[in-house]
Amino acid sequence: MELEYKNAKVEKYCRKKSEAVRKFGKKVGDKLHLRLTQLTAFETLADVPNTPPFRRHRLKDLREGQFAIDLTERYRLIIEPLNGEIEDLKSITIIEVEEVSNHYE
Repeated sequence: MELEYKNAKVEKYCRKKSEAVRKFGKKVGDKLHLRLTQLTAFETLADVPNTPPFRRHRLKDLREGQFAIDLTERYRLIIEPLNGEIEDLKSITIIEVEEVSNHYE
């Protein structure tokens, strides 16, 4: 899949591992960069497993149309499809990284 970024701030910590480690700590920073590498290896969003360790799942309410992917037990990567149909995950080949979210904050 192709990755795009919500803004320059998100792009900075997604492209530079040292920035991610500085912002989130080593464990989350390392996992973020592993997940981003893995996401680019998948052809479509349907290829991203909905079981652990990825646990791709749709979000609801204010985040309708977005998905979360687990990074650690507390942190998740929030993404949003930029092409295709939300009901046909095989049609989604471009995603935008929205943020890294601490699920329990």
